[in-house]
This record gives sequence, C-alpha cells and structure tokens, in this order.
Amino acid sequence: MIDMEIVMSEYKTQDSPGYEWASFEAIRIAGERAREVRAASGEIMTYVQNGWVVREYPGGRVERLALLEEFRDEDFPYPS
Repeated sequence: MIDMEIVMSEYKTQDSPGYEWASFEAIRIAGERAREVRAASGEIMTYVQNGWVVREYPGGRVERLALLEEFRDEDFPYPS
C-alpha cells in the first residue's frame, strides 16, 4: 500500500503542468495566435479591445461598435 502511494504521488508530480501554462502571457499569446488563424481564414470576428466591442473584417479593418458597458448584441447583428 505504501509503495502504491509513492508511485501515484510521483506520477502526479511528473505529469502536473507547471504554473507557466496558465500565465497571463501564455493566454494572451494563445489568443493572439487563434485570432490570426481566424482572420487568415476570412472570418468576421467580434471581440473586446480596450473597453470597446469591436468587429474585425477580413483585410484587418476594425470597426468600433460600442463601449462594452453599452453594448447590446441585438443592436449589432452579425453580418452574413
């Protein structure tokens, strides 16, 4: 029984991801990479940037829709 606990605790220690996987910087980089892939595929994206809800179109044109506090989804239907 004791041997099993030692093996299990070593297993958990070896497979545990480090704290760096959840760092703010890692999340920011992953988000930017995902945005680049989506933009390259021609997808129209809506997201928050500096307190504004913005819509980014293919070609990189970004349009401010509204301040985040004032944004209502029904006021800005998603283009088809």
